[in-house]
Amino acid sequence: MNQQELENKLKQAQNAYYNGSEPIMSDLEYDELWDELQTNYPDSQLLQEVGMDHTDGFAKVKHSIIMGSQSKANKPAEMDEWFDRCREKSHKVVIETEKLDGCSIALEYRNGVFTQGITRGDGEEGDDITENVRKMQGVPANVPHNYTGTVRGEVLLYRSDMERYFPGQYKNCRNAASGIMKHLDGADCDKLHIKVYEARKLDGERFKFQHEMLAWMTHAGFDVVPYKVHNLDELTGEKAIQIMKERWAQERDYNIDGLVWKTNLIDYEDLESNYRPKYAIALKPKYTLAETTIEGIEWSVKNGTLTPVALVTPVDINGSTIRRSSLCNIAMLEELGIEIGHRIIITKAGEIIPTILSDLTTGKCRSGYEF
Repeated sequence: MNQQELENKLKQAQNAYYNGSEPIMSDLEYDELWDELQTNYPDSQLLQEVGMDHTDGFAKVKHSIIMGSQSKANKPAEMDEWFDRCREKSHKVVIETEKLDGCSIALEYRNGVFTQGITRGDGEEGDDITENVRKMQGVPANVPHNYTGTVRGEVLLYRSDMERYFPGQYKNCRNAASGIMKHLDGADCDKLHIKVYEARKLDGERFKFQHEMLAWMTHAGFDVVPYKVHNLDELTGEKAIQIMKERWAQERDYNIDGLVWKTNLIDYEDLESNYRPKYAIALKPKYTLAETTIEGIEWSVKNGTLTPVALVTPVDINGSTIRRSSLCNIAMLEELGIEIGHRIIITKAGEIIPTILSDLTTGKCRSGYEF
C-alpha cells in the first residue's frame, strides 16, 4: 500500500475504535499497518497524532498538557531494545503498571479542587465531560497540598457491573464505557470507575520519580493502577514477557490489554517533546486475549479421531462472539489441566480460530505458543 492508503486505513480504524460501536480490525492488524507506515513513511504526520474521540454536544477544551500515546512492543527483542535505550541514559530503575483497557481521561485540579474532566480528543483538545465525571467513582473532589495540575487515568466499566446493569447490551466493557461516558444527560455514569496512572503538576516543584508520584495519588484518594518497581539490571525481554503472563493470570474485575513500562526517573523533556515518549513503552500480547469460563466439554468424532471441544461463556474478541473452542486433542486438555468451571484465557489463532492459551485456575500455559 502507498502512504495515503495506509493512512486512510489507520484513520478509519482509529475512528471506529474511539467513536464506533466496535473495532473494524484487531490490535494485531492495526499494529502491523502502523509498523508498515513507520518503516516506509517515517515522516507521516499521522505518526505524530493520536486517534480522535470528539463527540457532538460537548464543549471542546484545550488540554493543559498534551495527551499523547505510547510506542508498543510485543516481542522480547523489542523490549530488550527499550531496556538498552534506558540503560544508555543511565536509568537504574523502571516502573511496570497494568495497561488499562479503558478510555483516556484528564482530571484537572486547581488549588486542590477538581475543576474539569476532559476526554483525550485529538491529544491537544478534548470534550469537556466534567459533570459526567463528577458522577464516576474514583474521583476525589478535593486533594491535598493545594495541588494544581492534571491527573491522567482511564474510564472503566467493571465486568461485574456490565453483567449486572447492562446484560446483553454491550459486546465489551471498553466500548460500553466509551458510550456511557458521552451520555449527554450523564445517565449511568455512576456505574463507571476511573483508575489513574499519572499526575503532572503545573505549579510548584514537580514530581521527580514515578513511585513518588504514584504514592502521592494513592494518598490523595485516587484509585491508582497497580504497579511494581524493578531493577533495570535484572530485566530482559523474555523476563518482561513472563511478567506479563503472571500479571494476566491475576484476578481483577476490569480489563487490561498489556503492561506499561516507564523509567522511574521522570524525563519531562521526553514527555513534553514527544507524542510517543522514548522512555515509556506498552508491552502487549501479539494477539487479542479475553478471559472466560469453561461451561462444558463436548466430544466430536471425525475420521475416527476423538476431539474435545470446550463450550465457554460467550466472550467478544474483535467483534466476534466466541462460544466454542477446539482443545485439539486429549493431550492438550491434560497439559493445561482444564476442567469445567475453570477460568481460561482464549484468543483467535491467526485472528481466526478460537484457541485456549492458558488455564487461569491451574496457572498452566499452552507450550510452544507465543503469548
